[in-house]
Amino acid sequence: MMAALSCFPAGDVDLLHGSCHNLCGADLSPDIWNGIAHLLTGRGIVPLIDLAYQRFGRGLDEDAEGVRALVSQVPEMLVAFSCSKNFGLYSERTGWALVMTGNANIAAKAVEHMALVARPLYRCHLIMAAQSFVPYSKIRF
Repeated sequence: MMAALSCFPAGDVDLLHGSCHNLCGADLSPDIWNGIAHLLTGRGIVPLIDLAYQRFGRGLDEDAEGVRALVSQVPEMLVAFSCSKNFGLYSERTGWALVMTGNANIAAKAVEHMALVARPLYRCHLIMAAQSFVPYSKIRF
């Protein structure tokens, strides 16, 4: 994986799974994540982390170690988190997207583009998801 990442040109976006890495079948160790973060930063590659399987690997907190390593080292990154698998809502659109950047112009463009994608989704009523979470919203700890 590191050899392949070394060939990416600056400005490319690299898709990585935050846990249960589907492409290579590996759960990456914190040392490997730190190496990836160092390589991506040095080459100017933007990571796109797919966290669809968080908590299905080693655990909820442990499966986020790679994302934490990247957040602490890279200047920009994208994160997609699909809650569909975690909550068993496969036909529903549940989740979030995050753009991390220190550049105000890039942040403004990201907000604009994400709004264009999100607006049509607001018109689609997701009854199953709403009904599924009503009982959970009443739970108090």
